[in-house]
Amino acid sequence: GPMIRAESLHKSYRGVPALQGVSFSIQAGEVVGFLGPNGAGKSTTLRLLCGLLAPDSGLLEVAGQRLPEGARAARAALGYLPESTPLYRGMRLDRFLRFCGELKGLSGAALSRAIERVAGQCGLEQRLTQRIEELSKGFRQRAGLAQALIADPAVLLLDEPTSGLDPLEVARLRALILELGRTKTVLLSTHVLGEVEELCGRVLMLSGGRLLADGPLARLTHSERWIVALEPLSPPARERDTGEWLGALPGGGPVERLGASPGPARFALRLKDRAIFQQALEAALQRSEYRLEEFAPERRSLDSVFREQVARAREGAA
Repeated sequence: GPMIRAESLHKSYRGVPALQGVSFSIQAGEVVGFLGPNGAGKSTTLRLLCGLLAPDSGLLEVAGQRLPEGARAARAALGYLPESTPLYRGMRLDRFLRFCGELKGLSGAALSRAIERVAGQCGLEQRLTQRIEELSKGFRQRAGLAQALIADPAVLLLDEPTSGLDPLEVARLRALILELGRTKTVLLSTHVLGEVEELCGRVLMLSGGRLLADGPLARLTHSERWIVALEPLSPPARERDTGEWLGALPGGGPVERLGASPGPARFALRLKDRAIFQQALEAALQRSEYRLEEFAPERRSLDSVFREQVARAREGAA
């Protein structure tokens, strides 16, 4: 069964709804991006999954355990990196990790091995005897991740893991998350669209406590149009005409010129028949002063998909 299952979760704080009927499930080995503006309900969902909060209604399962009844067993399979990592700043890093391991039921040689393992995974070997307050923000964030990994959990919940880090640290942390995603189920909450595009195969979009979209990244960003880019072989032909003859080719359809940048002329087309169009295009190019630079399906940015979903949800609510 799924590693995480949520069915119509509702949660309000002092009468203000934070989640309004959110349902999704995540299979073992998936890396899922949890996307939405601040205040969308992402952190609330993660806290519910960790058993830190109880839903007002709805069903929750983590690693086959029903919450809240099976919270103890579920927690054993779970690593959680909260948004503001609660680190005991005066504590030495190795003692902090030991403390976290003991909370997860580790002791003795197994605990020492676990500390060694997470220090290696997170690049903290040289920092173990430092106090947490002496660490840079990037290393504190890695310490937070090490804490989440101490019991080698099957499920990893990450809340805005790269916020406030410099670009180099962001890249390093993303590389580590990619690596972890090979063996673990990861739910990554973020409002950085590029992070989701880089790390996740699937996206859950949340806004105003409701799920707007859930699907594979490729499907959500899929567009109906094709991109054709043509490189002029000699001094540019009269560009205006290019779009016109492209659209007039058999199998073609409405054409839109994309950006008048130097370099190849780029167009987006809705095709009636791709195979026929491609044949006609190749024939036409042999007689023209253009070379085909690109012919590929258009990919929409996650950003535009998200804005469209939010607008659609608002229309539906109105």
